[in-house]
Amino acid sequence: GEDALRKSLERFGRLIEVSNQIVWVTDAQGRVVEDSPSWRDFTGRTVEQWLGWNWLESVHPDDRRHVEEAWKNAVASATPYHTEARLIHRSGEYRYFAASAIPILDSDGSVREWIGMNVDITEWKRAEAEIRDRQERLLAILNAAADAIITIDPRGVVQSVNPAAETMFQYSASELVGQNIKILMPEPYAHEHDGYLSHYLHTGEKRIIGIRREVVGRRKDGSVFPAELAVSEVNHLKMFTGIIRDISRRKELEREIVEIASLQQQRIGQDLHDTVSQELTALSLQIDDLTEILKKDRVHAEKLIKRIAAGLKRGQQELRAVMRGLMPVSVEAEGLMASLAELADRTQNENRVNCEFVCPAPVSLPDTITATHLYLIAQEAVHNAVKHARPRNIRIELVLSNFLSLTVTDDGIGISEARPRTGEGEGLGLRIMSNRVAIIGAILAVERVEPAGTRIRCTLPGTRDGKQTDRETGSNPDRG
Repeated sequence: GEDALRKSLERFGRLIEVSNQIVWVTDAQGRVVEDSPSWRDFTGRTVEQWLGWNWLESVHPDDRRHVEEAWKNAVASATPYHTEARLIHRSGEYRYFAASAIPILDSDGSVREWIGMNVDITEWKRAEAEIRDRQERLLAILNAAADAIITIDPRGVVQSVNPAAETMFQYSASELVGQNIKILMPEPYAHEHDGYLSHYLHTGEKRIIGIRREVVGRRKDGSVFPAELAVSEVNHLKMFTGIIRDISRRKELEREIVEIASLQQQRIGQDLHDTVSQELTALSLQIDDLTEILKKDRVHAEKLIKRIAAGLKRGQQELRAVMRGLMPVSVEAEGLMASLAELADRTQNENRVNCEFVCPAPVSLPDTITATHLYLIAQEAVHNAVKHARPRNIRIELVLSNFLSLTVTDDGIGISEARPRTGEGEGLGLRIMSNRVAIIGAILAVERVEPAGTRIRCTLPGTRDGKQTDRETGSNPDRG
């Protein structure tokens, strides 16, 4: 028996010598009595320096308490010991190790010694920290996203939602997780959804996955709204991710654009009918008369020719007025200044109001589209002032410095904070201006002027010398 034990100990000793893992033996009190070369190589200590030394001193101070408690519990109960801790390398660097030890008992059941092993898990810990960091960053992005982000399993059961989804659909996360995604769809979409998933899983044919499409969402209160949906598949997780964007405002803008275009077409058609068309009809009749008069009375014919010429001139002017509505700003770089000056003159001539255009220095804006929207914003502001504010004076001002500023100020009755924003009547004018501001990336502000009046200011940040850079958009809607 003793010979077999001696050989077993020799084999164990050789195993310790050749192992690249850290192996150690302590007495019952935890003092090192034997260790492997890899442990001496790690610590830089000799056998003599280690023997009889308490190995807890090699543990990082922040980890020492929980390691010591785990060790004491193991010693007290004579049960295997397991823990993770940072140990100091001979270079001064701390590395993470997973430590395990088992007690060796005497014949009376008392612990004679402990045999343990340390496995370096530093790289695993670093990878774990990187994964955790990525997860935290991803979670922060998901939580900050304006769009709803929802994950579902192959059965259509919701696995997770972000805060935007809770806000959009009026459900809490706890109410959605575990429910079928159909809860967020009205009929017939809810009925069709399971079929889409089943078809894809059985055939691999993608009908909605990877395709951005418009759908209809259903809120908790039963109301519905238009949405844009993009679905992707996370193959290795066997999950689907849906990104949903509420496009209610976009649809409203589209309807308003169609409505505005229709109203503009009606106005232009009515203007042509009431002016140019009737003028041409009258001229046609006069030309018929002219044919007969030329045969009999040349004096009266000359008078009629003058009337026809005057009618043609009126028709030309009226046609130009209609064309001005179709293309209010000329393609020249200085066209905006000329158009605003003409707007001021026309407003003053056609209404009982003093209207002036002020431009301290020439403004060159080669972007005709932006110039046109700026002109139409000014025209809408002037129209609103004349129609609703009953002013005596209107001032249109165009200034270019570090940014372009277009201001329309009147001294009328001013705006009311209590005015309802119903989108009707006056509100439509403001929405039109706000839409144009959004298109060109400007900022709209509506302000009261003391003692009375209103100022509408449209600003294009980052505009210099007629060149435009990236801009933020915004509006302060108080008057339409």
